[in-house]
Amino acid sequence: MFLPDGQMLVINRKFDFPYKFSALLTLVPAFEPTPGKTVTGKVIARIDNPAIADNFEGLAASTDASGTTIWIVTDDNYFPLQRTLLLRFKLSR
Repeated sequence: MFLPDGQMLVINRKFDFPYKFSALLTLVPAFEPTPGKTVTGKVIARIDNPAIADNFEGLAASTDASGTTIWIVTDDNYFPLQRTLLLRFKLSR
């Protein structure tokens, strides 16, 4: 997703057997989207603690006078080994 300042926020998800999820939140500097162009960014968050790691599949951002807040969500998919979680992070300036 693109942030208001033109940077792109990407969630990279990983699943390892037997049942372990992890995710990286990557911030990519503003760029001009071009077909076939490869972009790189900086990892700003690593979610691999079993207490909160799950199959994160939603990403949103809200901006106000205090800065940008990042929201990451997962749902339990009606599966007993998964949970519904909503995480909130403040993006440092």
